[in-house]
Amino acid sequence: MHSCGNNPNDFKKGFNNKFVSFQHPFNWKYLENENEFIIARLFDQKYQSIITISIAPCLTNDIKDLKETIESDFKEKQWKIKDSKVIKEEDIQAWDVIFEIKEEEKLLELEQYNILKENNLYTIEIASHNRTQIMNDYVNLIRSFKIHKPSYEVNENSYKKIEE
Repeated sequence: MHSCGNNPNDFKKGFNNKFVSFQHPFNWKYLENENEFIIARLFDQKYQSIITISIAPCLTNDIKDLKETIESDFKEKQWKIKDSKVIKEEDIQAWDVIFEIKEEEKLLELEQYNILKENNLYTIEIASHNRTQIMNDYVNLIRSFKIHKPSYEVNENSYKKIEE
């Protein structure tokens, strides 16, 4: 006997732009986006969460330098860092940071999973008032995230978008 789940969260939808690919729950909706570095903005209605996937050129290729620079910026903005850790595995340099910001008198919790590879910074961010409830889907997106080729060529103080 064969059974199929009726929960829309069980179904996965794929994204692939030839530079990166990932999977996400079928019921996450794509939002309009005008930022050149953001490749996808998704909205999860159930938990009122926004998931943003971006790629940006990065002058450093050291995750610890990047972490220090960004954390300093967070502190200037008075964002509270709840957890921050560098992850180095095989050819992956990553930094996972959880922080809080106040938005319209409500506390918003954000998590950024940042991968630094070939001077390209890949960021998978979730902004939610219910971050812990959506973590399973967020972690599954991160696990499915694949880098196929760099989006930017970075030379000293300049960068160039690589065309498909």
